[in-house]
Amino acid sequence: MDGWEGGDVPKSGKQDFGGLIDLPSRPAKIAFVKKTLFILNAALALPFGLICLLFPMAVFTGFGLTLDEAGRLVARGYAVTCIAYGAIFWLSRDVTDKGFSRSLLIGSILFNILEVLIQTPPALSGSVSPAIWVTIIAHATVGALSVVQFLKSPKA
Repeated sequence: MDGWEGGDVPKSGKQDFGGLIDLPSRPAKIAFVKKTLFILNAALALPFGLICLLFPMAVFTGFGLTLDEAGRLVARGYAVTCIAYGAIFWLSRDVTDKGFSRSLLIGSILFNILEVLIQTPPALSGSVSPAIWVTIIAHATVGALSVVQFLKSPKA
């Protein structure tokens, strides 16, 4: 078969379509998307966590919230969690173990979808700044991409 009809993928992992185009194989595309998604998780969580750890009042004031001493403590705890979450995804961006990758994708789905569920009611009620919609959209996007990637990724 010549590739145009869904032919076999050569040992290089790429289809050449008679020399006209050089497309990556499905496993290569899945690996690229997974790596990009892991980097995206890290890129969103690490800076937010670091800024929140150093300046919790400024971060949460931007969302229309005020923090007392206990609130700052909880915010810093959340910040450290975000830093660890981001570091895990950054350090795992090149992982090839299918079971471990799928576990991380489940973690990404849970974290991002739960954040959407937690943040949406106050956003809808107007009890927080409309700026919260930026994080809701970011979490919804990463969560949805994680679901798609999980469904496409090979089982261990």
